[in-house]
Amino acid sequence: MDRSARSTNESVIIDSATASFDFGWVFCYQNREYLETGRVGSAYAGNAPLLVDRHTGQLHETGTHSRLEYFVSNYQLTGDPHREPVWHLSFTLHAPSPDIPAAVRLFRDRMAISLAEAKRTVDALLTGESRSFGIGTREQAEEVRVCFAHVGFPSELVPK
Repeated sequence: MDRSARSTNESVIIDSATASFDFGWVFCYQNREYLETGRVGSAYAGNAPLLVDRHTGQLHETGTHSRLEYFVSNYQLTGDPHREPVWHLSFTLHAPSPDIPAAVRLFRDRMAISLAEAKRTVDALLTGESRSFGIGTREQAEEVRVCFAHVGFPSELVPK
């Protein structure tokens, strides 16, 4: 059979879609025949971009259910393009006149700790110790961060 008469499954990296990052590269690819002829029947479907770590040489398939930025961000924060980070609030200082009773209630309610542990946490922060609590998504952590800032306990969002 003549090669031109049969479909090929030769993958080709699409140079114009290659993205470079500090950690490595993201490559998009497609069937050569589709790229050369435009024949839709030859196109790959569901071919997720590939992420390559420049330091380890490791290859990671991303996905097609989210934008590429989602996978790149996850990889930069967690080392896995499919793992979303857990956002933590890191408390290191307090305002000059914090609302201590309100802060104790917030720690108890938002961090799901006992009243005694919430009081110990606030006391520790008042003496200059730092504390960190895992919250969940960035949006959830930001909402909780704003609540604590209102009672005089600012915090920083940290992905882990």
